[in-house]
Amino acid sequence: MGQAQATVQAQVAKVTIKAWFANPYFQPPVFGGFLLPKHCREDGSHGLVYEPMLNILLLGVVHEFQRQEPRFLYVPKEKVQIYLAQVRLYAHWVRTQIDGFEAELIFDEMNLPEWEHFNRLEDFLVVPWMYMDIPENVRKRFNLTAARPPGKEVIPEIDEPRERHWLKTIESVSTECKLHNVVVLVGAAHLPTFSQKLIEAGHDVKSMDVRKTEWYNAGYSNSSSPEGVL
Repeated sequence: MGQAQATVQAQVAKVTIKAWFANPYFQPPVFGGFLLPKHCREDGSHGLVYEPMLNILLLGVVHEFQRQEPRFLYVPKEKVQIYLAQVRLYAHWVRTQIDGFEAELIFDEMNLPEWEHFNRLEDFLVVPWMYMDIPENVRKRFNLTAARPPGKEVIPEIDEPRERHWLKTIESVSTECKLHNVVVLVGAAHLPTFSQKLIEAGHDVKSMDVRKTEWYNAGYSNSSSPEGVL
């Protein structure tokens, strides 16, 4: 290798490393068998200083529990009773997880109206709430939404772009607001794929599925795969 070529490669390597430092969530490659820290910055006097990764509580929810659905007024009485009981248990479960986790912000896949504070389960004084998905009108305009037949909970060509957007939103807002502990609410069907994205991005993730709780009862639904898990 000539001296000029070596100089160029060294300059490229230097620029690349600078780019890593500029993006705390970038995944650097392995050098000499050692993985460089993903969350680090360049410090003139101390070399590499570790930045804290996000601690994320990822809750897989049933969207039908997030707001009371009017259509349940037209189903058999016994199903209505099951549904309303599930909504109450869900609200208590989510609030308990948020309080125990000492969250700083709630990110939610579902766009709940601003006046529905009781459905957002937010706390004005402690834990605010924000919508993290691509707005519905934009998703419809650019074919990022579709009816989901039973048994097809995830549609990769639609859900992959959405999940990438969630990740960017969580990281951007958390960086700008200097957050460390956040709660993320997604439809339970997204848990496997989205938790993997968060882990690969270097975050510490604890996943919980509402369908795995001892109180969960799908008897309110006419389907074994409720629409609300998406």
